[in-house]
Amino acid sequence: EANASWAVYADENFTQPISLPLQLQVGNNTFYIKVQREGEDDFNSYTLNLYMKNFVADLEELSVSAGELSPEFDKDTLHYTLWLKGNDDKVAFLPKVLDASGATVTVNGVAVAYGSWSSELPMEIGENAPVLIKVTAEDSSYTKTYTITPIRLSGNSNLAGISLSAGTLSPA
Repeated sequence: EANASWAVYADENFTQPISLPLQLQVGNNTFYIKVQREGEDDFNSYTLNLYMKNFVADLEELSVSAGELSPEFDKDTLHYTLWLKGNDDKVAFLPKVLDASGATVTVNGVAVAYGSWSSELPMEIGENAPVLIKVTAEDSSYTKTYTITPIRLSGNSNLAGISLSAGTLSPA
């Protein structure tokens, strides 16, 4: 109406006015609008609920069930080597997203629930196929893929042979 004024508040009692533009947080945002005709005590009130999706696609932590990740995990580092001992024939991953509100994680294309371990992946001696951990933000427009190259060392520490460039070996 031409002779009406309106204001936006943070509380339903209209005691905490908010200036424009509205500042949104990830998740639910509730605002209360009061519309009042000039010179009248009565007013109409409206509730405005806005939901802002998360656009963060970072891991906060990455744990492994076996071996040692190199370099040490950092959310901004995308490529790692996972060094496994000879008896580490399987490995699982525990990816923890930076912001749990809606981001999803897959390990080699298989969804992993927040706070859960991935399925165990079999590891062969030597360099294995890279493991891809993909984080997709709630709004689906942002993704980040972490690549882990597992290397399983041989469990055999026996000397297979020796040759000399000069001299003799005793006992033979």
